[in-house]
Amino acid sequence: MAIPMFICSFTKRKFSLRLIPSAHLNNIPYLKILPNPTNITALLVCILLQLAFSAAYPAAKHPDPTKPAHPNRQRDLEGAIRHYRFYKPDSALLLIRKGMADCQSKKDYSCIGEMHNHLGIIHENRGRLESARACYQLSIKAFRQSGDSVGIANELNRLGVLALRKSNYPDAANHFFAALKLYQQQAHKAGIAECY
Repeated sequence: MAIPMFICSFTKRKFSLRLIPSAHLNNIPYLKILPNPTNITALLVCILLQLAFSAAYPAAKHPDPTKPAHPNRQRDLEGAIRHYRFYKPDSALLLIRKGMADCQSKKDYSCIGEMHNHLGIIHENRGRLESARACYQLSIKAFRQSGDSVGIANELNRLGVLALRKSNYPDAANHFFAALKLYQQQAHKAGIAECY
């Protein structure tokens, strides 16, 4: 439901009220009331009108972005994390904590693996490569519990990238080949391309 708004304006000579329905924001005439009001009178009228409108149209409760109203809550939360993990990593960390708590309460190991992946990427972007490695390994462990071989391959790929950043080429190649093998078993074309 659209909430109409009003604007009160008053001077020594006139008091006017402007109602703004949501459908019409332009060309709304002023309603002239109280031709010669005192400032106190005009102020009291504005306050009373504000109270009347507040009672008639209670403020809509704004939904929590971590609790979408529809059943795709986890997908929406992950989308927000993906957005914030590069631009506002502190905000992403808060969302990851919320997501991790939800995943652990449901014992959704695939979701837990995704949360560890996001956390690892944030650590990697901040230059904390050992912390990132630990997160990726926890992610692999969670994906193994859920039986998600594509998730495992994604994490092996991330570990390969970490090894490349450390100039550990043999270790990187081992991770990339292990990821490639899993991607090929699942016929996951995007993953196969990423390994090359």
